Amino acid sequence: MVDITTLNGAYALVVVEIIQLCLFVAVLGVVSIVSVTAMRIVAGALLIADVVALYFMVAFGILLNQEMIANILNTDSGEVSALIDWKIFAWGTILGIMPALWFLRIKIAPTTVWRRLLIAPVALGVLAAVLALSPKTTNWIDKNGLDLGGRILPWSYVANTVRYFDQDHARYMRDQVQLPDPTVTPTGAGLVVLVIGESARPQSFAFYGYDRDTNPNTRATGYRALPASDACATATIGGVACILSRRGRDERQGVPEEPLPSYLTRQGIKTIVHSNNTGLPRLRVDAALVGSQLAEICTQEFCAERFDHSCVSGICDDIFPDGVLLSGVGDIAHSALTQPTLLVLHMGGSHGPNYFQKYPQKYAAFDPVCTDKFVSRCDTEQLKNAYDNTIVYTDAVLGELAHALGGVAGLKATVLYTSDHGESLGEDGYYAHAAPVASAPAYQLQVPFLVWQSDAARQAIVNAGVAAQDAIFHTVLGQFGLTQGGVYRAENDIFAAPN
Repeated sequence: MVDITTLNGAYALVVVEIIQLCLFVAVLGVVSIVSVTAMRIVAGALLIADVVALYFMVAFGILLNQEMIANILNTDSGEVSALIDWKIFAWGTILGIMPALWFLRIKIAPTTVWRRLLIAPVALGVLAAVLALSPKTTNWIDKNGLDLGGRILPWSYVANTVRYFDQDHARYMRDQVQLPDPTVTPTGAGLVVLVIGESARPQSFAFYGYDRDTNPNTRATGYRALPASDACATATIGGVACILSRRGRDERQGVPEEPLPSYLTRQGIKTIVHSNNTGLPRLRVDAALVGSQLAEICTQEFCAERFDHSCVSGICDDIFPDGVLLSGVGDIAHSALTQPTLLVLHMGGSHGPNYFQKYPQKYAAFDPVCTDKFVSRCDTEQLKNAYDNTIVYTDAVLGELAHALGGVAGLKATVLYTSDHGESLGEDGYYAHAAPVASAPAYQLQVPFLVWQSDAARQAIVNAGVAAQDAIFHTVLGQFGLTQGGVYRAENDIFAAPN
């Protein structure tokens, strides 16, 4: 960062603003060659988009880097509605729409096409001169390019949207390389449940020394906590990809490969996905159900619970607490007595900024809570209360899952829980997640790792030092006995002694 109260800091800020202005003028100059009207429209549209982007940057303390763009483009309607309130319309109208309309009406003296052809070269020439005359500032910009690239509008969201579609979307939503098959078949029946949390940070788990009891249910039902570890990303799409990859946190080091559920489907293991979130890579599984579908097959009180704010006069939104993910778990567990099965539960978890709306009120262990979606204005303690309640509710879901599986006599069942990434609650000025991995605070990068096993499946954890996102793929393969040939690595299996 730069201290603008100093002469050097103020100069650096001026240089950055000149760079931004020159780039903007260059782009509008190119558009003006087509027509002045097109230039007006583009300028007005960018102004409105800039104001909306600035609102979210100020409200939630975020950068519009590639990770955040991936988050935005993989957000469902429920999460979008949580981000919107009257303030964004006020910002957009006063600072965006009204100036844009004024700009569309202002008179611009007619000029020839030849003159408009000079606008972009002159702007870029001024830019080059400024950079050449400011070597120290240019060096500072180079070193802080990732951070600045997420702050300067409109280049932050324009360039990073292009990068997302060129890299992330292309990687996770298109062709995947098929992995080598193991030389053995699955050994026996049994159930492995992979629970992928959302924005869950270990610093708020009692298992990891937190001074609040946020884990009463998992402790009571016999979950074991392995050491917290770093995630590979600070956004859902990247974190989930690493969890499901045989490369773990090195998922991006090579061509896209089929994820764990798709791999197991080809090995004859029944694979089922229950999702209350977005951001999963393309999967080939036997069944995949989302919240509204799961609600239709729910027969238990726990999965039937709804958010207090989701139903008005008997009409309910299609937004569900994570308890809905347990719909049909009893039937799946009984089926797994005779057929090896993987069940993936993808939680909505602790995604902000509306933490206070992410759990049924009966699970509100801490109060008062902040109900302002503009989280940077929240009282720190009230914001922490709201977030901690989401962890308490996640803990309740995991505890209920253990009760359901433990009640099936003779079932060999293993539950693995980790998160895609962590979450910041205002520490050092950071909120939410999606900070650049290289500079992300530990609150956003570290994730918990919990394990539960039924009596019939109980094993000693002998390789507790492996990071959660490196361990999942190979630990699951080990539970199904797919340990010969293929891609299994014993050193990444928490139940296998390292070689």
